[in-house]
Amino acid sequence: MSKPRNDLLDALKENSDQATQRFEQARHLPERCLVVSFYEGDSYGKMGLIVDKKSATLNLPGTREKQIAMHADHSTICKFESADSPVCELVLGTIADEVDRALTMGRSAPCPVPSYPLNSMAPVKTFVQRLALRDNIRNQLVRPLQSDRQWEVKRVGVWGMGGVGKSQLALSYLQRYRTEYDATFWIQADQTASIDRGFLAIYRLLAEATSSLSDPSPEDVKREVLGWFARASGKYLVIFDGADSLHQADKNFVPLSEYCPGSPHIHIIITSRSSIAKSMSTFEGVSVGELEESQSVELFLTCAEIQSARESVVAEAKLIVHELGYLALAISMAGKYVSQTPRLSSNLSTYLDEFRHRRRDLLSETPNELVAMYHHSVMTVWETSYSAVSEHLPEASRLLTLLSFIHYDDIFLELFGLDIDSGS
Repeated sequence: MSKPRNDLLDALKENSDQATQRFEQARHLPERCLVVSFYEGDSYGKMGLIVDKKSATLNLPGTREKQIAMHADHSTICKFESADSPVCELVLGTIADEVDRALTMGRSAPCPVPSYPLNSMAPVKTFVQRLALRDNIRNQLVRPLQSDRQWEVKRVGVWGMGGVGKSQLALSYLQRYRTEYDATFWIQADQTASIDRGFLAIYRLLAEATSSLSDPSPEDVKREVLGWFARASGKYLVIFDGADSLHQADKNFVPLSEYCPGSPHIHIIITSRSSIAKSMSTFEGVSVGELEESQSVELFLTCAEIQSARESVVAEAKLIVHELGYLALAISMAGKYVSQTPRLSSNLSTYLDEFRHRRRDLLSETPNELVAMYHHSVMTVWETSYSAVSEHLPEASRLLTLLSFIHYDDIFLELFGLDIDSGS
């Protein structure tokens, strides 16, 4: 440690990818596992404190961790001159005290409930926080119910067109309030089969040990998992992500209500392109629309890896995000393309011309590097939504085809009976 590697120092920096991964892994330690972190109390020359208290904090709930300052700098914190040196005695004494405490603890405490999936999904690094929407989800989940509805489970539907960031919003809520729950469960809900796979994984995680079934069917698994939730006394968060086929006329209709636990100590979030998610909400639900202009510009510049933007660059970015309709997915892909194309990043004013000539190719790119577990391009999102409209309302799809020949700024909302002045 006399000359630490640069990659090690980078891993210890606040908000580094390695630190985030370390923190997430620590969250899944057994509940009765104590984490003791030692940090530097002395400055390392001009570099100051390299591993400070914040770097040694995992933010585990309750008393599951402690931080101890050592009278040592970065070069001596892991090197002991002798077993009776003050620094070594502090470390050994702390370990001995905690072992003694653990040996005297009772052993009847219940085992903690693991979350699913066990490994947390990585958030999109470029995600622009939409705190008002996240707070809206939280407010609805903690809002008191009337006395005659106390038995109801609280559900919040989060709906909006594809690519606006619904899944990332739900993930943002999960990460912010994870410690409020005994366990969290994220289930892909685009098809009944994908929910069944998620339930089977949860069954093996939680209910299989107490079940007498040797080869359970999907119906058996669903019954066992819902029964486990009904009997459990903890507080849990269940997220059904991508539940787009909620209409009974959908080709791949998903009877989501059949999979929703009914216990009042469970919170449920449903993300969907269908506004039916609103009717599934306990209260009003959350509608997710396009980003605000400032959020769109921030997202674009972040994805484009443009650090300090001049006024002229910001002005060009505003034109680009306006052209993209303030759609989060499209903006993310555009920014990523700019970051990988030096001639564009050095002259942003040429992007729109290229986009207009190669619109279909650019919108067909998938965001695999940007968004984990999201494999739809902007074009795929549009085609899927258009197909759903065609399936239910052929007249509406023909109208959309007609309107595609008109710039969206030239479409008069009065044609649809909408009162622009009142915002309806």
